[in-house]
Amino acid sequence: MSTKNVRATVTLSSDLLAALTHRTPGYAQRSRTELADAFLTLDLGQRQLGLVRRFQSDGVPPEEWRGHILAVAVPMVLSRRGLRGIVEDSAVLRLAAGACDGYESVWDEYAYFARLTGAAEEAKRAFERRVVQLGWRAERLSFCAAGGALIDSVSVDGDGRKATIAGVGTIRSDTSDDDLGRIEDALERRAEEHAGMVLTGLGEYLKGLRAGLRS
Repeated sequence: MSTKNVRATVTLSSDLLAALTHRTPGYAQRSRTELADAFLTLDLGQRQLGLVRRFQSDGVPPEEWRGHILAVAVPMVLSRRGLRGIVEDSAVLRLAAGACDGYESVWDEYAYFARLTGAAEEAKRAFERRVVQLGWRAERLSFCAAGGALIDSVSVDGDGRKATIAGVGTIRSDTSDDDLGRIEDALERRAEEHAGMVLTGLGEYLKGLRAGLRS
């Protein structure tokens, strides 16, 4: 089956399409110790690939643990090219379609659960392996949410009054939102130019950095 024919049987969600054309899964932080994971999903009933971010403390959605939706971890920050390399991969599309072909939803005492044929189960496992393989092969950006490396580096001076982002600017406790916005724009341009990436959540990161200087 050609990639074109497979694509016709497995669609892409609006979130995934947006990521391919604008923003990729990126930085998201709930606290200093909790970052959101990114997942490529496959809704077996809807025959649709998607992209979600989820904190571990949120737990697994019911539709996922009942088997209706597959979720495979991908790097938290991916280039659009890297993400496209996954969702346009002919094997990923073929295996996704194969898993969907053998899917049905069956009632089991108190809820509907997914049931797969033997061939669909094999396709599902191969789909998961292929996504993981391609995901961790794709370009990634290292960063430290608590104030380590971000594109170049973030350094806080000894008395905690300012944070310097190498080659971009300095943040102080009284830095305005407008100035933070300009720093955010500069970081996003650099990420896009040097790594083909668009970062998400930078605004929250920079505001958190400023709040830390105020405390």
